[in-house]
Amino acid sequence: MKYVSLFLTLFLSACSSSGTFDKLLGGNNKLDVAPKDDVLVRNPDWGVVKSDSPANSTPVIRSNYAQLVQFLSNQGIDYQVIPGKSMMVYVEDTIRFHTNSDKVAPASYPWMTNLSYFLAHHPAITIVVNGHTDTTGTYRLNDSLSERRAKSIERMLRQMQVPKDSIYTRGYGEYLPECTNKTSTGRACNRRVELLFIVDEG
Repeated sequence: MKYVSLFLTLFLSACSSSGTFDKLLGGNNKLDVAPKDDVLVRNPDWGVVKSDSPANSTPVIRSNYAQLVQFLSNQGIDYQVIPGKSMMVYVEDTIRFHTNSDKVAPASYPWMTNLSYFLAHHPAITIVVNGHTDTTGTYRLNDSLSERRAKSIERMLRQMQVPKDSIYTRGYGEYLPECTNKTSTGRACNRRVELLFIVDEG
């Protein structure tokens, strides 16, 4: 028994000095709870705290990141996760526009409205709004149009009470096409705004 006590004393003191003991107790380092592979990244339940309580109890979501991923999944909005010091979530569903217009196409309104409402309640999420155009018109016109498209999404978010300080807009003109500009379908694909979310908290 004397040797067991001695071993435990040495083990606990070593763990405490190195920080290992904190990790064993479930330390608060957000990288410790981040998804480790593609399967977990695609599974919004990784951020849900599991418990032995009855099945009808409500799970507790630990972070804005987990809530964002769960919301996008529940809404059927496609996304990619870019891990790093701050978790970044790129929305693959783009917001569409008509030719030479900065007004959001009707098909994009429903999910953007739901997303705006969600973001208004999660001000710690930074929103990067990237505007793009097709090659119709001059370079100068398209540069300005891409910025106006990004600003139109900012206004839409602000109308839903998303904090202005959480929103950053950029215009890329026609320089980063997602599809070919040689067909009408491809040009429609390029008239878009893309969203990127940055979550810098555990």
